[in-house]
Amino acid sequence: MPVFLHIIDSCALMAGIALIFSYIQRNLTSRLIRSIASGFLFGLGAMISIHEPFVVATGVRFDARSLFIGFAGAFAGPVGAVAALAVGAATRLLIDFTQSAMIGVLSMAGAAAAGLIWSTRRDFKNMQPWKSHLLLGLMISISLILIVFAPLPGDDPPSVALIIASLTLNNVAGSMLLGGILVQEKRRAERERAAQKNAETDPLTGLLNRRAFDKIFSMAAATPGSPGTGLLLVDIDHFKKINDTHGHPVGDRALQALAALLTRSVRDRDCVVRFGGEEFAIVLPGVREEDVCAMADRLCASLRTFLDLGDQRLYITASVGGAHAELGKISLSELLERADESLYLAKTNGRDRAVCLPQR
Repeated sequence: MPVFLHIIDSCALMAGIALIFSYIQRNLTSRLIRSIASGFLFGLGAMISIHEPFVVATGVRFDARSLFIGFAGAFAGPVGAVAALAVGAATRLLIDFTQSAMIGVLSMAGAAAAGLIWSTRRDFKNMQPWKSHLLLGLMISISLILIVFAPLPGDDPPSVALIIASLTLNNVAGSMLLGGILVQEKRRAERERAAQKNAETDPLTGLLNRRAFDKIFSMAAATPGSPGTGLLLVDIDHFKKINDTHGHPVGDRALQALAALLTRSVRDRDCVVRFGGEEFAIVLPGVREEDVCAMADRLCASLRTFLDLGDQRLYITASVGGAHAELGKISLSELLERADESLYLAKTNGRDRAVCLPQR
């Protein structure tokens, strides 16, 4: 009976961690941050498990740490596995630094490795779900064989085989009951992120599109201590003539080459957006007004060039309109209006030039 109560207790802990795991997968955009956060989460599960062990006999305590560390390898990747293992190992070694503790740490490392192997084998994950999760629980349990090297106190220590069987049952039950939830939540979050990315990405150039523009500007404009945010609107001169003369496929390749050229021409923290047609926008975070004007001139010069499209070369020029907004001074709509006015002046004054109207 105590074994089954311990299994239920471990599963309840895992259910709570599964809920937090779901939140991490849905709300953290960086893959690295998701892995680290998930790893520490599973490490927390191992920590709690170590402090709430199953007492087999006097001085003999076992817990479900391997399940949590193995799940870190399976669902948080190498970085997450290292994070979880660090938390679990530190927790165990702080209790005592004995031969049993070192064997426990090695067992956790083996569980993490088993989870990583399971996560990289597509044939394992393509099995029927119950078979896949059964296999994961068994793989996590392989490292439990190290228990045979752990000294068991007392004149009549419990059977090593019974201990390994009990912990394996715990790992298999936890994996089969909750592994599916973790897989489902991770896949659902991946689908949501993919849908969000597709909705905010221009399919032709791979750049962000107009739908993502408001979010990008809001993030740039909200930076504390920033001297302001710049905006450049770029319009390729006489682009319609390229489509009419060479056809739309050539025009599409030209836009793709332009997107790559624009991305190379700006800073890493700047963001290039395709507004539509031959018009692009560039958000410049953390700049002064004079920086925006200088960037507009440099960009206009860099776009006075030939585009190498493989079978032909096209000479292009561009008109650039710039505007600057101090932190909290004007809205996005006002900034867009001013940049659009600058672009209009650049085009009506002969094109192939940059205009940056001063802030009112």
